Amino acid sequence: MDNQFPLPGDTGIQLITFVVVVSVIYTTGRFVFEPLLTALLDTGGVEVTLRRTIEQIVHAGVVLFGLYTALTLSGFSQSINITGPFLAAVTLAVGFAARDVVNNLVSGVFIIADPRFKIGDWIEWNNNTGVIDDITFRTTRVRTFDNEIVSIPNSELATSAVTNSVEENRLRITSEFWISYKDDVNVAATILREEAKALDEILDRPEPTARVMEVNNSRVQLQSRIWIRDPSRQDFIRIRSVYLSRVKERFHEEDIRMPPAW
Repeated sequence: MDNQFPLPGDTGIQLITFVVVVSVIYTTGRFVFEPLLTALLDTGGVEVTLRRTIEQIVHAGVVLFGLYTALTLSGFSQSINITGPFLAAVTLAVGFAARDVVNNLVSGVFIIADPRFKIGDWIEWNNNTGVIDDITFRTTRVRTFDNEIVSIPNSELATSAVTNSVEENRLRITSEFWISYKDDVNVAATILREEAKALDEILDRPEPTARVMEVNNSRVQLQSRIWIRDPSRQDFIRIRSVYLSRVKERFHEEDIRMPPAW
């Protein structure tokens, strides 16, 4: 009578063969082929988002190729006997468990394929703001103002309103100011524009703007819009801080009062 299962000695040889083949293929791919591919992509000037996507695909391909080759050469693929009903049950269970994963993968493909959504972009989503640090097929990692890395499921970004604040390497900085109802709105608006033009890091085109956004019986709300070039998190915080400080000093010099928040 033939044995359905391999002898312990055979299993040990198969296991050793499997581990050796996986280790050799993975090590070769990880430390030889993948660095060579990265160097070729860098030399070719491939955009960073596309480059990382290619690297992720190649890395996954190396792992799958290693597992498939190891199973084939070790003989595990022939010795493992799984019945049809059991395989169907496992497939069904994995399918239900992987619905969110598949959804994120599909969303990740569309995000990566979008040329206006790439690493380094400044985005706003669901009342959050940050710079895209990395895009994978499952999640998008964003660095916030607090220097925290937030991993967002791609399906969330694909189904939410996402604002890309960076356009043609420019970032708009919007600030709001409340002044007393009795103060001169024109003078306050002029200060906002003048202090923006006084800073070399704030662009002249588009021109800084200052508008009245709201008026009530005790306060007036002004909004200023300025643009900076080649924005980064550090530049944003520093330039915005300098601008707000200069506006505050000018308001004090012109005796323009900023009422406390309600």
